[in-house]
Order: sequence, then structure tokens, then C-alpha cells
Amino acid sequence: MRKIIFGLVALLALVGCSQKSVSPQDAAVASALGVKEIKASENLDEISALSKPVTQNEDEMFAWINAVRAKFERDDVAIYDTVIKVEGNERQSNFGTKLQTAFNKAFLDVRAQYLTFLTQNIATEEARQSSTPEASNAKNIGELASTLSQSDSYVKSVTRKASGMLGGLVPIQTNLVKNKNGVIELGLVAIVSPKTLQIVNDLKSGATASTEGRTCKPLSEWLPANADEAVGMLGIRLVFNEMCEPVVLSYALADLPRNEAQRSRQSAVARQKASLEADSFVANFLSSSVDVDQMKKSEQTVVENLAIGDKDDNAAVKTKSVFASLIRSNSQISLSGVKTLAQFRTASDAEISAFVVVRAYSSSQIQNALGFGSDFYKEREANRPVPGKAYSKKSRNDLDPEDF
Repeated sequence: MRKIIFGLVALLALVGCSQKSVSPQDAAVASALGVKEIKASENLDEISALSKPVTQNEDEMFAWINAVRAKFERDDVAIYDTVIKVEGNERQSNFGTKLQTAFNKAFLDVRAQYLTFLTQNIATEEARQSSTPEASNAKNIGELASTLSQSDSYVKSVTRKASGMLGGLVPIQTNLVKNKNGVIELGLVAIVSPKTLQIVNDLKSGATASTEGRTCKPLSEWLPANADEAVGMLGIRLVFNEMCEPVVLSYALADLPRNEAQRSRQSAVARQKASLEADSFVANFLSSSVDVDQMKKSEQTVVENLAIGDKDDNAAVKTKSVFASLIRSNSQISLSGVKTLAQFRTASDAEISAFVVVRAYSSSQIQNALGFGSDFYKEREANRPVPGKAYSKKSRNDLDPEDF
């Protein structure tokens, strides 16, 4: 059975979104997750802690998936996973594009799973047909023997259709695996929860972040240590800056030639390509329209020759199975305040030659962009708590309890 996934992504059309409360789509998702009220007081530190990719043996891929699922599984979250084959090998000049494409397929796949969790229409059709021999029509003993057979056919067809708007699905971790035969696979585990939905709602409405984290540090400390590590950081990650504000980091890459002169000339274009791809991940995290149309058909025919007698091997069995899947997605949303946080360029002799861009998006960046050139941003920063030595100052109270 082969699974065919097609994704069409229309990026970043300027359609504003200004709602101040939880959107109907987010409320519906929360309801589907069994959550009556979206609470913003919880944090996403554990998701941030698994933001870096891992590499391990091929036979451990699903052990890794199960381990990540077990760590984050709760009644109020939904977790999705997928494994996609990466075409080609690292020495090919366009392997970066192939790796990015594999992630795009994986992220589209988990979003389709998310959608069918929320809503889907299933149609099932089954049929069974049996026939028995008609010996009375035989003209001789040879013809009689050839007609002493009976058949039994069974056909089942299942179709699934789903369509809707999604938001809040966050990759927890990716896993890039290469086996001893050189086959490369990309694993992805993603999660949606009331907290991620609240972050989406804050970003879409431009409101001050209402969800905080406990592991808070400068964004520079969340970044990969080097370019080789950055290559494996595909898609978005949720982190918390030094003010404990949630920030969406989006990683994307573009191919670079290994020839030094060509690398220098093409770096600017590669940076723009990667930046556009990274912004598309932010848009898909906030809101995307997804359509799923899948069909599975199985058929089995059993023909038994009665002339052979009652033997185990006197039946011929033919089985056929077909699966087809069409998944479409598009995202149209206005993004204000997205900025480039970091850029990485691997060495020409690195395993993967690519340019990586890291884009950052947060509520404070939106407000900064909207208030750019005014005193809004300075006033907002002036009102933020200032970290320092903790203290407690009590006023005098010389009264006795009996005085009240």
C-alpha cells in the first residue's frame, strides 16, 4: 500500500485578524480536547526542552515516537506523529530542498491527522458475492470436473473527507534517521493543547501574551550551537524569552552550492528563500485551511475447485488493496513584527550544504511593529517587572489582635 500526499501551500496573503477573544475555531478545538475553558496560566517548558532533533538507529524510530508520546500524553492534549522518507542523499546539491520538502510533507500529514480528529465524514461500502457450481449443465465428465468450483468475492471501500481551519499545532521534536543502507527518514511528533491555542489567540489578536513559562532565558540561549545543528531544526518551536513571554521560533533552510564562488553569490537568494519558508510555518501555526480526501479499497476473491476434494490447498486466493490520499492546505494571514533572529551557513565541505534562517514571532514584537516610531513600546517596556534582588517590606503594625 502506498500513500500519496500532495500539499499546496499559498503563503502569507494580507488578511488581517483582530479578534480579542478566543476564536470559534479555537473554542471548538478546546471543546474537542475536552477542555471547557482555555487557561493561560500553564506553561510549555517541557515542549521547549525537546526542541532539538535527535539521530539514532532506524529500528528505534517508533520507540522514540512512543517515548515522546508517553512523556506528553494527557487528557487535554492531542499528539500526532508521522515518518516520511527523505529522497536522495547528503552529497546531492539539492539535498537541503529534499530535506525541507520531507518536513513540509510531515507537517502537512500531522495537520491532516489533527483535522480528522476534530471532524471527518466516513463513508463505507461493502459487498459480498458467492457462486456455486451448476453440475446439471455439464455435457461430459471432463466438463463436469471443470465446473465443480465455487467462488466467494468480498469488496470493501472506505472514504474519508474532512475540511476546516486549524491552528495551534506545534512540533515537539524531529528525528532524522539514516540506516546502514543509506535510506534516510524524518520523524515528527507534534502536539496541540489549550496552552498552544491560547498562544495562537494572543498572536492573532495582537494582545499581550497571557501564557508564561518557567524556563525563561534570552533567545540567543535557545538557538542551536552551530550551523550543523541548525540544519536539523526544521519548523517552529515554542520557547520563552528572558521576560517569560512565549516566542515562536521558525527554522527553514535553502540549498547552497559547494563551490565557494557560487556560495557567495547565491547566499542572498538562499536567505530570502529560507526566510519565506520560515514565515510560512508561522502562518500555518496560527491558521491554515486543510482539506483531506482519502480512499481505501480492498478486494478478495476465493475460488475453490471442488473436484480436487477436501484439501487445504484447493483454493486460489486473490487479494488487492488500494489507498489514495489527497491533502490540501493553504494559509492566508497578516504577519506583523516577524524578525530574523539568527542565520547559519554550513561549510562547503559539511555533510549538508545549506543556509538556515531562524525567524522569531511574539506578542511584544507585534505591538512593537504596530507602535513603531511612537512612545507605545517605550511605555510598555517601562511597565515591565525589573529582575533584581528579592525583598519584602512590611509597614509597622503595633496593634494587638484584641484591638480589632
